[in-house]
Amino acid sequence: MKEKNIPVSNLYTSIVAVLMLLIASKVLTLRLSQVISHNAYFLNDWKIFSVLLIFLLLGGFLSKGIKHVSMREFLLVSFALLIFSTQWWVTINSSGIANKETVIQILLRYYGVYLICLIIFLKLNNINLRLLLNIVIIFIFINSLLGICQFIFRDPIVETMYNGEPIVNSIYYLSGISSSYTWLYDLGAQVRAFGLVDSGLTLGLLVVFALSISFSNFSYLKEGMKVGKVNRAKFIFNIVTIIVLVTSLYMTLTRNMYLTFANLLLYYFLFAAFKQQGVKVIKIVFLLEWIAGLFYVFLSNSLYEMLSRGFPNLNIETFNSRVQTYSRLADLNTSNTLLSNLFGRGIMPSENWVIDNDILSIVSHIGILPYIMMQIILIWIIFKGLNYMSSKGTTEPNSCYTRGLIIFLMTYPMAATLNYVSYIYFWVALITSFLLFNKDVKNEENSLIKH
Repeated sequence: MKEKNIPVSNLYTSIVAVLMLLIASKVLTLRLSQVISHNAYFLNDWKIFSVLLIFLLLGGFLSKGIKHVSMREFLLVSFALLIFSTQWWVTINSSGIANKETVIQILLRYYGVYLICLIIFLKLNNINLRLLLNIVIIFIFINSLLGICQFIFRDPIVETMYNGEPIVNSIYYLSGISSSYTWLYDLGAQVRAFGLVDSGLTLGLLVVFALSISFSNFSYLKEGMKVGKVNRAKFIFNIVTIIVLVTSLYMTLTRNMYLTFANLLLYYFLFAAFKQQGVKVIKIVFLLEWIAGLFYVFLSNSLYEMLSRGFPNLNIETFNSRVQTYSRLADLNTSNTLLSNLFGRGIMPSENWVIDNDILSIVSHIGILPYIMMQIILIWIIFKGLNYMSSKGTTEPNSCYTRGLIIFLMTYPMAATLNYVSYIYFWVALITSFLLFNKDVKNEENSLIKH
């Protein structure tokens, strides 16, 4: 990009980053709405999504990238849009929900999928990835500091109720029981670190993502400091950032995030052990985890019984509640038609349906076919990123960011077994698509299993 266009690119990137962060921060948007308007939901997800869509379309128009779409990309996007459009039609005709309500519901919950498809077509080259990630990391860092204060002082600090109903999810934790209502807090529950987002889970996911970027930057900054390209202050700040992030991760009191972080460390170990030649091994490990996540749904009941017998004093009441929900969904699905299995029954997580599993949550809402399409898109991005890293090595300017983004995305199967997490993973996949589907990046025709 020409030097004179850099300020415009930075402004454009900053606006896109802020819009993406607003979608990820429910409490922050509520507070901003109260400042801007008397309506606390003035800045709703639909408005933010619409503005973000307009800006991406504007960026695509300026980039003129649609001419660079490969046949593979065209077919993938076409199939994705066809499957989701069919899902709309089935839901409208089977449930009687109005067209507008159905489309908006699906767009808002799975907006990441649509925007990734859009980016594949648009090939934006006016996104400053370094700036975008810096804005996101600073946001996560500030939320981590707030989360640490929430945990230490046992005080949510920010408003968590509106019109008598919680606007956050399960921020109170006591003896294995979680709740978003203050009755548990009054019984002495600890306040999870959640910052300005909707739960300790969301903050935990964002923190693991920020840690992945920070770990990837660590070696880059260390080598740069040796040759004088990076000053010591940046290196020290990166270490401080990691310490703050790890501390806040612990204070989210979310066991799934501890497992996800351990999984992240595993992938970094594999990269360090096998270097660039180990891409095939890493792909195999990822696919094994993905398959294990599928089998978990069917084996969860047996796993719970085994743990109960082997460790009778282990507090796994949360796990038990998940298994009971899985059973309710299984009983419900026995009466389903083929069409409803393929395109869902419109069931979304709620007080009656706390579906703490990504597969079951997505399939219950929009069905098996859209779920498979989502997985194909995610796996394609991950494998394309791995191939890109293998071909470019560490010489490419964005190599450290690529590694941090891809390694985080590879923790999806582990995190998805115990919670609904695609809302963050596809949010990160969208950021990754800015890099991998850039107009200036040559479209490689490597297969998913090459290397």
